[in-house]
Amino acid sequence: AEYADRIVVMDQGEICMDGAVWQVFEQRETLEKLGLDVPVGIRLLQDLSGVGVALDRTRYRREDICMELAMLKDIEG
Repeated sequence: AEYADRIVVMDQGEICMDGAVWQVFEQRETLEKLGLDVPVGIRLLQDLSGVGVALDRTRYRREDICMELAMLKDIEG
């Protein structure tokens, strides 16, 4: 996902998900049912956002996630 803008997920030769990286990763439960996982940085943003922390959940590249977390630290600090 670090270098992709789009993800296509297949299950038994059939396309079951196709979309922007962040859109596919938003479907975490579906991915887990397929035996796939969401990268830890994206899970962290999703989990923090889920408890009310204002973060941009569409960010998925490592440097973007680090910037989101650094901005959060600056706001909290």
